[in-house]
Amino acid sequence: MSWTRVFLRLIGILSALNGLWMLISSWSWYHHIPFEVWNIGPYNAHFIRDIAIIYIVQGVTFYWCANNLKKCRSVFIIMAMIVIAHGVLHIVDLILYRIPSSHWIVDISSIFIPAIYMSLLCIPHIWNGVVVHAEKIDRQKQEYVAMYVLLFTACLISLVYFYVATFHYKDHSVGKIEWYNDFYLAQQHASQKNMRLLVKVEAPVCINCNKLDSITFADRTINKLSDSFIWVKINRVENNALCRKLNITQCPTIVFYEPSGKEIVRVAGFLDSASFISLAEDIVK
Repeated sequence: MSWTRVFLRLIGILSALNGLWMLISSWSWYHHIPFEVWNIGPYNAHFIRDIAIIYIVQGVTFYWCANNLKKCRSVFIIMAMIVIAHGVLHIVDLILYRIPSSHWIVDISSIFIPAIYMSLLCIPHIWNGVVVHAEKIDRQKQEYVAMYVLLFTACLISLVYFYVATFHYKDHSVGKIEWYNDFYLAQQHASQKNMRLLVKVEAPVCINCNKLDSITFADRTINKLSDSFIWVKINRVENNALCRKLNITQCPTIVFYEPSGKEIVRVAGFLDSASFISLAEDIVK
């Protein structure tokens, strides 16, 4: 049995189905794909549909490669580079705390294993061995039986999951933090709603800023505080004058304000989720 063909066909079908899901129902995909996409960045429907096209093309190409191993090497390497680069990007982002550490586990089946397998297939000696092996068993009936059973099972599971997620899902965004990007608008709403204002000042190249997002604010237990504050992020580079006005010189800095605009307390540097929750709950009390 040529497991490489089975693997490429399976990856091809799952990639195409994933792309179709993203294209047809981006909101459902964002909240229900079982790899915690919601935990990495904000929802952007157009961007998700853009990426969907890549997944669909990638899926069709891998499936074609499975049926044409002898003449697909150049095309395969191009598509494999996307998968490998995707895996490398996730590793870099995990090391720099740009995404939650849970993705070391979450991304194993969907990103790391395919990237490793395709890295091996890009090695000429291994690829040639795969092609020779596949040619020897092309006429063996059991390969096709096993392949189609596997593909049918994958398709069935994907379609059922797609249906359930699309038509019977709950809105996971409820109770999650909604960040403002405009300080003055957030301040105005805080005053109107008589709510305290929480300001997070960050910078593009700031490891502790990324750790706050990927570790502290990614902790689901913080969601219980989402309705206790108006949350706003300020990019220090883009809002230098405002930061001078607020006397903020360090990133990251978290500042709490009363609805009237009076400062309650500020904390500079990284806070873990337990420390942040303790501080926020004291302010709410």
